Amino acid sequence: MSVELRDVKRRINSTRHIGKVTSALQQVSSAKLARARRNVKSSSLYTEQAIALLQGIVGSGSTLEHPLLRNPSSAPICVLVIGSDRGLCGGYNSAVMDLLTSLARAEGKENLALIVVGDIPRKRAAALGLRIDQSHRLPSLENRPELIDSIAGQMSAGFINGSYGRAMMIYTHFISPIDKDALIKNILPLSAIDILEGLGTAPPDPRVYSTAIYDPSAPELVERLVPEVLRQAIDYAYLHSVCSEDAYRQEAMMRASDNAQEMLRELKLSYSRLRQQDITTEMLEIAASGGMSAGN
Repeated sequence: MSVELRDVKRRINSTRHIGKVTSALQQVSSAKLARARRNVKSSSLYTEQAIALLQGIVGSGSTLEHPLLRNPSSAPICVLVIGSDRGLCGGYNSAVMDLLTSLARAEGKENLALIVVGDIPRKRAAALGLRIDQSHRLPSLENRPELIDSIAGQMSAGFINGSYGRAMMIYTHFISPIDKDALIKNILPLSAIDILEGLGTAPPDPRVYSTAIYDPSAPELVERLVPEVLRQAIDYAYLHSVCSEDAYRQEAMMRASDNAQEMLRELKLSYSRLRQQDITTEMLEIAASGGMSAGN
């Protein structure tokens, strides 16, 4: 067997192995995506209704006071950035970082303070020279409440004591496996929260809330509702991001598997041609040596 033929055979084996790995990763991502979609579906309606309720009460004209509803200040902007710990997920992290880079360019690096979820965005943000106040790896499903509480506590404490003038989130909103968009949304002050804008959710009708009778009273309701909305909004962004990451990874592994199969097909054709050339060369050599023997 010629050196070139051995090299092609080695590439065939390597490509076949890569195809098996990417196919397995695609199946794993598909199973994780199904579970993540259930989590998004079960929590999204509650979060969207809670935000709509708060917006309706705040916009009804009632005189309400809460530290998380006050007007923004000129202090640095707290930005929650949600990405992934691992690669092999296509343009998932790049889309998030593009938004962060644009925001840093518009607002100035010195005016941003980041809370980062995911190793990849943390490393890229550090390389950009951005201030990182808090960073987390993606938690297990059981540890998710602790992560959400930690982020909500950091955001609310910083906003109340004046360390943060306002807060935003950069995350990837999941609609379907082929429709997922990196978004930047306002979250604090909660009176300016815009998570529902552009998502097809009907805005609350202020007439309903201006004529409503609240029990408990509107101020008491807001006092209880505000911290819950902040926490649920962060959880909403996190769940959508995790779901989007699984969708991106499934798509990337599917493309990689298809490419591996196409490459394998081409390598097998090359192997067949080279093998045929070797056989032809050997036959010609045998025929030539036989002719020489007969001549002698």
